Amino acid sequence: MSNALKIVQSQKMVLTPQLKQSIELLQLPTADLLETISRTLEENPFLELPEDSSGEDSPLRGSPESEAQAPRHEEESDSAASAPLNDMPPEVDLVHQPWGMPEGDDEYSPIDRAVSLTTLADHLQEELGLLRLDPDISAKASFLIGELDDDGFLPISLEEAAKDFERITSTKPAEPEQWQEALRVLRGLDPIGVGASSPQESLLLQLESRIQSCPPEERKIHELAKKAIAEHLQELARKDFSRLKKCLGCSDEEVRGLYGCIQSLTPRPAALYKSSPTLYVIPDVFVRRQAGRWEALLNPATVPPVRINERLVRLMSAQENGRSKEMSGCLTAARTFAHSVNQRFETILKVAQAIVRRQQDFFSRGELALTPMVLRDIAEDTQLHESTVSRAVNGKYLQSSRGVYEFRHFFSSHVSNASGQAVSSKAIRTLIREFVEGEPPDRPLSDSQLAALLVGKGFAVARRTVAKYREQEQIPIASLRKKIPL
Repeated sequence: MSNALKIVQSQKMVLTPQLKQSIELLQLPTADLLETISRTLEENPFLELPEDSSGEDSPLRGSPESEAQAPRHEEESDSAASAPLNDMPPEVDLVHQPWGMPEGDDEYSPIDRAVSLTTLADHLQEELGLLRLDPDISAKASFLIGELDDDGFLPISLEEAAKDFERITSTKPAEPEQWQEALRVLRGLDPIGVGASSPQESLLLQLESRIQSCPPEERKIHELAKKAIAEHLQELARKDFSRLKKCLGCSDEEVRGLYGCIQSLTPRPAALYKSSPTLYVIPDVFVRRQAGRWEALLNPATVPPVRINERLVRLMSAQENGRSKEMSGCLTAARTFAHSVNQRFETILKVAQAIVRRQQDFFSRGELALTPMVLRDIAEDTQLHESTVSRAVNGKYLQSSRGVYEFRHFFSSHVSNASGQAVSSKAIRTLIREFVEGEPPDRPLSDSQLAALLVGKGFAVARRTVAKYREQEQIPIASLRKKIPL
């Protein structure tokens, strides 16, 4: 099984179609695999799914090992054998087939899987249609909506927009005042801040709107925030509170107030609107505790039992002229595809089991117990090539009591502790994050201080290494983590 997936390093090797297909299916994420299987089922009549795809039977039908272990259902076999050969099973929607779905699950609803997608442009066009505007202004505002980027900013000047509009619509040049009015209309739509040329201008538009509508007692704070954004953006970014107080002539309480005001704004007005559907992770493997150890099991919902339509094979063999060349090739392709699908799941399960065997402490105790592990370790455990392991872990996920993790999460280099034992670099990164989460808000820890804390925990890590791990965890430098003291 595994030998077919090994990549021989010799450059003289030529990939056979069967090996190439096995490699392609192995590296596909689950969602793409299900689409590929669905498409192949439509194209090749020799492939089918059982009418009952509940997942109770072995999902790896077709492989000798799984067939030997799977229970036989004699009544189903007899009924299938006695059915007419032209009585084909109904069409099965593979992508939406609920394999492994618990029977009688009243809480499950297909509506839960629906993704409602409203883009910023759709929302703005709908708002624009509710306004009573001059048709020329409305058309120009609609054109500007189409020019907004994914963040809701207008990346081109009004002059460029006017030239593009005239070229596309073959209209005469309009007065600049018309385009200014169209931009004013756009910036008046919800969310406030759309149509700005930068995050800074977007924040200023939002503050101007608040100043016009807020109570008099709150106006000073909003005006201070507006001045800070317009004239002292660098001090805001560096959190230089002393200089801000001096430049703005305000108190500590007012600095806290303007910061709170700014933090309530949205630098990118399109943040609440999606430009693409949310992609949901489908775990390929479940990790369960059995007999005191953690074990990896295939998720039956991701393992469609693809098999050969034996009735059609018998019908073809019974034809007077025997097998036609075209039908024979179709059958060969079906057998190859079914074998490659089954082989894919066997390989993923083998790799997952090897990972879980090495990471027993992680599933019991968490990130700090993560064992250092590289692709070579799993390749040696499974007798697979490293490139095969790489394809098997890429885009694959497992679900455990600690959450859903990509297979690649468990691979990391090692760092030696004070006693010389190897510790996962991800465990060090977890410690760094814990230190940062517990640091004083007004006195964030520097990289040198973090390194000293790690030494106290028994990990000799250089400051530069700490800086690298901090960046990998997407933790800002200490000066950017500083908060205003209460």
